[in-house]
Amino acid sequence: MEGTDVAMEEGPQAAQPKLSADVRIYGLAGLLCTVTLDRSSTASTAKHSIGGITGIPFDEMTLVAGERLLRDDEPLPAEVFCIARGRGLTLVRQQPDYSDLLDAPSAVRSDKSKVLAAVERNGMTLRYADAGLRADREVVLAAVKQEGVALQYASSSLCADKEVVLAAVRQAGWALRFASPQLRDDKEVVLEAVRQAGWALCDASPELRRDAGVVSTAVQRTSLASCFALDPMHCSSEELDAEQETVLDRGLGPRPVRRCVPKSVPVEQRTEVAEGEDWLLALAGGGKDRVKVLAALRRCGLALSRAPAEFRADREVVLVAVARHGEALQFAAPELKSDRGVVLAAVRQAGWALQHAALSLQADREIVLAAVQESGWALEFAAPTLRADREVVRTAARRDGLALRFAVRELHDDPELVAAADWQQRR
Repeated sequence: MEGTDVAMEEGPQAAQPKLSADVRIYGLAGLLCTVTLDRSSTASTAKHSIGGITGIPFDEMTLVAGERLLRDDEPLPAEVFCIARGRGLTLVRQQPDYSDLLDAPSAVRSDKSKVLAAVERNGMTLRYADAGLRADREVVLAAVKQEGVALQYASSSLCADKEVVLAAVRQAGWALRFASPQLRDDKEVVLEAVRQAGWALCDASPELRRDAGVVSTAVQRTSLASCFALDPMHCSSEELDAEQETVLDRGLGPRPVRRCVPKSVPVEQRTEVAEGEDWLLALAGGGKDRVKVLAALRRCGLALSRAPAEFRADREVVLVAVARHGEALQFAAPELKSDRGVVLAAVRQAGWALQHAALSLQADREIVLAAVQESGWALEFAAPTLRADREVVRTAARRDGLALRFAVRELHDDPELVAAADWQQRR
């Protein structure tokens, strides 16, 4: 019948619609192509078919039915198959935004020009670059000039490169902690670091923390840097641990410490982690039984590290893990590190889990406030704009006065913040 909306089979089965039909694909300039699709096809299937004909990359396609954008997993509406009425799909082509590299395919993460553009906008995106580019001097220099602490994501050889480290500490003095031991004992490097942030004295070698010139420079920048100076009479590195546990005689002075935020599983939890992993494997027969995996993670969230990939991408499973041990976030699939609910649950349990969150969530004020309420030192992993936010910094300092070192340098000696800080807690 002319003008019919549904194509019919001929013969005895004439009442049954065809299982597949042609669908016209329109671009902004008119008809682009025609593809044959099953009536049960999703937008994703249509994109693959279109890509096979046109060569347009899948992630550059957005399909529109009428005036409605189609999700990739959404079935195609029946009306797109009505060729007699000129209906079909409209394809809008747009370049995907890989500016933070988080969801970028490996081809983008290993493309030097694209990674350079990304780190010049935000140095911390270096963490998602291909390993080869994290060992590329030009890329790393661009990253640390934009955000000094991006040095932590550079290869070990570049963390021992004096020019790279100097660029990093000139931008953010406390990037010194990520430099090689040799450069943390290099007076020129340490002086540059403490000129930018007096707190960086904490990460200098014991010898330079006893050096009168270095200490004087640090204290001129930030008076509280004196907390990290060592008595010149203490000459052996063996005495450093005892010195770090000594509370200064200044009354309000904090203990000198090297670091309160673990980059990996804390020592005291290693036995628990091992037990949790063994229990997970024993119960789940290799981790395939979801119910048993959930039971295991309620006992030890860090056992997520040994769970199969499908469970590390399962929101319910990851939520159980981070509720037990927030730092289990590091083992979650990348898309869940961008999940606001998952990250909030993690930082409420362990503030320093913020370091494993997607960059966009490290700039989320509610998430960062939750993190620093649990651990003041989580301020280290907040976006620069939030390290300049007085309420966020005050909240962190009330948990631990030493968290002030991670604020923007203009706030290091702020009288109100110094007065509000708690110098007794080490969290």
